[in-house]
Amino acid sequence: MSGQIFTLIGGNGFIGRQVAKKLLRLGHSVRIAARDPQRNMDALAQEFGEHLSFHPCDLKTMDGLENIVDDAYGVVNFVGILHEGGAQSFMDLQAEAAGEVAEMAYENGVGRFVHMSAVGADTHSPSLYAQSKAIGEINVTTAFPAATILRPSIVVGEGDGFFGRFSKMVRMTPFVLGFAGGSTRFQPVQVDDVAEAVVVALTGLSAYEGTYELGGPKIYSFKELLKLMLGVMGKKRLLMDMPLWLATPMAALLEKLPEPPLTRDQLKLLAHDNIIQPKTLGFTDLGITPKPIEDIIESAIA
Repeated sequence: MSGQIFTLIGGNGFIGRQVAKKLLRLGHSVRIAARDPQRNMDALAQEFGEHLSFHPCDLKTMDGLENIVDDAYGVVNFVGILHEGGAQSFMDLQAEAAGEVAEMAYENGVGRFVHMSAVGADTHSPSLYAQSKAIGEINVTTAFPAATILRPSIVVGEGDGFFGRFSKMVRMTPFVLGFAGGSTRFQPVQVDDVAEAVVVALTGLSAYEGTYELGGPKIYSFKELLKLMLGVMGKKRLLMDMPLWLATPMAALLEKLPEPPLTRDQLKLLAHDNIIQPKTLGFTDLGITPKPIEDIIESAIA
């Protein structure tokens, strides 16, 4: 299959850019919909020209979205935020808007709909982020029953939000903070593998209806990930553990910053493992063998 049109909502972000590149190289046309759709897209625009187009849109009003959804073969919703701020709330963007986008796609006859969620999405989670992700999934599948839900663990690659953030901290301080004893487990995955999962769900011969949890081939503790990062950087730093009761008031202050390095909601997430659950659909069901993060961790370090 080639020559189809795909609309990527929030497609100029970390994962969306990789998906756009893969689709364009397969001969498809890609529409990027976002508040500032051309941000970070100069290289792809130069390479693919008329096959890549940019469309400003606002998920709070849905203005400008229907026109770029109605004749698309597939739509992907990448929209998500790591922290609330200003007019952006978890429930508005990750729950309510997700369902509205799915409904618009379904009503316009879109063939494939992929929604990017996250491992740990749970309506009973103490984290509002995880709650909103779970409600978003429910809203999406209610509106578009054949939707593909993808739940990655930590996604690793150039410009990621984990190693990029902590490597900056390493360069500024003589220590690295850990939380909850550093024992929380993660199953990080390469961004290229997550992007490939999106492309398979969009273009595969089968309709990949259902929820797929995407984790890499190895599970690490939070402390192990920090040590791995330090080894790649060639740095030695003191790993200091801060108990959650002490970290919480600090996070309350930090979350007042425009780009907070830590929030109270993120601390709630750090208190729970972020790994794929047994007997769930995953990479194997999509015909993908995930690659180890050690192959690309250097590119992820800011």
